This record gives sequence, structure tokens and C-alpha cells, in this order.
Amino acid sequence: MTERPEARGLGALLSPGQNVSVHASTVPVS
Repeated sequence: MTERPEARGLGALLSPGQNVSVHASTVPVS
């Protein structure tokens, strides 16, 4: 899941493992 920051947000919620790394990069973007 490395297409868009918004897509990562949804993927992060489903993936608890990537949520830590993705969520941190998605919060400021959104």
C-alpha cells in the first residue's frame, strides 16, 4: 500500500502492523 497517503490511512486501520508507521505519515497529510 504505497500509492497515496489517503489510501494508506484506510490500509493502516486494517493493518495494525503498518498503522504505527503509516498512521504517523498520514495524520499530518490529512
